Amino acid sequence: MKNLILFFSMIVATSSVFSEERDKGLFVSYELLEMSENNFQYFAGDIGYRFDRRNQVRFIIMEVKLTEEHLSSEWAKIVDGNNVEGYMRGYEVTYDRFFTKNWYYMANISYISLEFEHTKVNDRYKNETVALGTGIGYRYDNFLGVNGLFINPSIPLRVFLNPVEETKLGDSTVNEAVLAPSIWMFVGYQFN
Repeated sequence: MKNLILFFSMIVATSSVFSEERDKGLFVSYELLEMSENNFQYFAGDIGYRFDRRNQVRFIIMEVKLTEEHLSSEWAKIVDGNNVEGYMRGYEVTYDRFFTKNWYYMANISYISLEFEHTKVNDRYKNETVALGTGIGYRYDNFLGVNGLFINPSIPLRVFLNPVEETKLGDSTVNEAVLAPSIWMFVGYQFN
């Protein structure tokens, strides 16, 4: 976590050196942070369109096999105990409004399906929900001096309309969840 904060701070501190605003265009990106926490199993990324300097929309796709290490980590705190793996499927539409050159706030609506399975006993739990959310992000264009390449760290926060219920799976517990905060790091390319 300290490394992520340091990396994010370096991006913000050097943004005026390399940043080049891109007025409009289609873009695609791949999410690195959630994927690295789950051994890059399956896919998380987005496709979007930047309408002008202030407005963009994104369609985010999350198809991620959730590892036992990630689910029970101090950071995620999704599962108390061991031997639980999961799968997350999510589709999200996000509107981003830039309030400075690089910083933006977001509003989103999502469909999220979470499945948890105990690896030693035949216990499963599945939750499907629509979620509404907001958050903040920072888009850093011209990353590494490459025109069109960008990184986009963001912190979305979602409210599950159908909360995850506390559930015992074997000797482990899937924790109740109404709010779903995340930290994402997208790396992508914008076409002009």
